[in-house]
Amino acid sequence: LILGDLPDLIKHQKQTGEQRRWFALQNQKFNSPVCQVFIRPFGKPRVILSDFREAHDILSKRLKDFDRSDRAREAFAGIIPHQMLSYQTVDPKFKKHRELMRDLMSPNNQVSAPEIYSKVNTLVMLWHEKCLHAAELPFDGKTDIQRATLDVITAVSFGLDDKNSATRRQLDDMLSRSTAGVKFTQPGKTIVDFPIHPLTAELDATLTIVESSAVGFSSPIPRWHYWILSQFPYLKNAARVREEWTRCEIDKAVKGVSKDGSENAWATRSALEFMLFGFIIAGHDTTAATLSWGVRYIADCPRAQEKLRSLLQNAFSTALAEHRQPTIDEITGSSIPYLDAVIQETLRLSAVLPIVSREAMVDTTILGYAIPKGTSVFFTLNGPSLMKPAIKVPEAIRSESSQRTKDRYGEWRAEDVEQFVPERWIDVDDEGVETYNAMKGPFLTFGSGPRGCFGRRLAYLQLRIFWVLLMWNFEFLPVDAELRTQDAVEHVGVEPCESYNKELHVDKIC
Repeated sequence: LILGDLPDLIKHQKQTGEQRRWFALQNQKFNSPVCQVFIRPFGKPRVILSDFREAHDILSKRLKDFDRSDRAREAFAGIIPHQMLSYQTVDPKFKKHRELMRDLMSPNNQVSAPEIYSKVNTLVMLWHEKCLHAAELPFDGKTDIQRATLDVITAVSFGLDDKNSATRRQLDDMLSRSTAGVKFTQPGKTIVDFPIHPLTAELDATLTIVESSAVGFSSPIPRWHYWILSQFPYLKNAARVREEWTRCEIDKAVKGVSKDGSENAWATRSALEFMLFGFIIAGHDTTAATLSWGVRYIADCPRAQEKLRSLLQNAFSTALAEHRQPTIDEITGSSIPYLDAVIQETLRLSAVLPIVSREAMVDTTILGYAIPKGTSVFFTLNGPSLMKPAIKVPEAIRSESSQRTKDRYGEWRAEDVEQFVPERWIDVDDEGVETYNAMKGPFLTFGSGPRGCFGRRLAYLQLRIFWVLLMWNFEFLPVDAELRTQDAVEHVGVEPCESYNKELHVDKIC
């Protein structure tokens, strides 16, 4: 009785490798959009809401009633205590941090697009080399995706030359082994385990800290749990390397923080270090997890893959005729509705951050249920109405602001809401012309309102460049059932334990 629902949550975590997807299962178990769970001994219950309309309304309209929850703040407080992810909206430091990060996270940042394009092209070269040696056997591409996205976000933040690029170092190692006559396939094995080249100390420290962040989301006492973990030598060393690295880079550019060339009084080096590292974490881990799931989805949906590749070849017909990659200007300047739909559907179905949480700042209600001040409310992004059939809610018990926006979004069909269907985001007119419609149905992957993901536009830019170049160069084939495990692992986002790729060069099949 004292432990409440905690044993059931722990059991789910042991079986699946993660715990955040457990919460939506409680709404399904009780067939109710609202329920409560007891997961912190002697603590208050947590309320779970699995209803898109009401969640969207709270996040975007009921800003005086709800703010960032203690659970969300504690999840990041261990690794980035002085970053806006760890502040409530009413905290003056939140606004200052958001303003400082705005330019860096904007796709209009002239550094972003070329750096993303360059680093993704290096991943393409690496996978071409792996395809040559894999002999059409699958290999785990998850590590390559993780390292490519880490290269991207580091390059956007600091600039990153080839000698420090994780993907370039891996490619150079592959080429040197290949030149030396190394064979990567092994008799009797149905997969290829390519050797993994060591990272630089700075990038290795970054991944070590990202992996340690799992306790922020899985522990009932995340702040204390992370403090204990941080006393271990390996994490102490990673924190030291991270601090020295970010401080060095900040020292190069800190005079640019304010318009008059002097440092802002509030923008201490310590605060800047945490803000910058928070940017790297947010821009790397979730994008890598989304792409790892996305490669699975597209491999298992050949119809969608063929359609996307055909539309890309039509859109970039000059590049196709000249036997080259589409340029960055061609990619960012094109309108390809089905590409937008594939990106949006990947984001919806992967739900790498399956919970958004808020804290009631006043006594209030949700769908007729009393919510006392101080209660943490978890909104599920992988449950009913978003990734499962919706649970019916009487219109009369919704908030007034929710009722006023009743017709703003559509609803997903129950029969395919759990499937990868990019067409759900497409409108077709009487002449058969397709247009992308982001309002077709429920979507909360980036949250909503003033606390919505501050890197949303940069994330879309990254995913656009990744998808174009990967689809342009490779056909992803389904892998055998034993390699298609749904086991997941939690860091900042929920990602697959492995993501096996079975690829062919497009130039071999066109």
